Amino acid sequence: MAMGNAGFDTDSIESEAIAGRTIVAALIGGTAGSLTGGKFANGATTKCSSYELSEKIAGWRDAERAVRSRLREDEWTTK
Repeated sequence: MAMGNAGFDTDSIESEAIAGRTIVAALIGGTAGSLTGGKFANGATTKCSSYELSEKIAGWRDAERAVRSRLREDEWTTK
């Protein structure tokens, strides 16, 4: 991920870290939108929304992995 390569702590769940990553995503999307002939606001909104959605999906996947791991440790079977 580009933000991880830029030195952002992508694992932090503090509100300042989340806001910072979201703002950077919006700036990147807005700039890309402007450079390709679109509106900055449209690009920023799209990128910000997709970034937040991907963060939520990653959180759900982590939660699912934790539950599956716990079930295996407790000798429950998962399909």
